[in-house]
This record gives sequence, structure tokens and C-alpha cells, in this order.
Amino acid sequence: MANEILKEALIAAMDRELKTIPSNITDYHSFSIYFEKKMKHLIKKANIKYININRFKIRRSIAAAS
Repeated sequence: MANEILKEALIAAMDRELKTIPSNITDYHSFSIYFEKKMKHLIKKANIKYININRFKIRRSIAAAS
């Protein structure tokens, strides 16, 4: 449930940023600094181990470290 809440919060807060990710991405995608700070804050608040964004399963520790 925390994963879904976090995903919805990210989509609501960062809708434009998520739309810039191409659907066929295979390489590293660089997010804006504002997006990375917002994601780090939301992941920390949700206290989860993984987050799924656009078919990618990202470990919380990796996302927070970025």
C-alpha cells in the first residue's frame, strides 16, 4: 500500500517530469534536481524498500542515494 501511495504522490507532484521519460528507455535517465529531492523525501516518508516507476523497480536506498 505504501508503494501505491508513494507512486500517486510522485505522479501528482511531478507529472511533467514523469511524462518526459520515454516509454522505450533502456539507458540511464537523468532527472531534474527538484524531482530527485522530492522523490528522496517521499520515499523516506513512505518507509518502503522498493518503488516501481514506469516498469522499473528501484531500491529505496539507491533512489535515496541518487
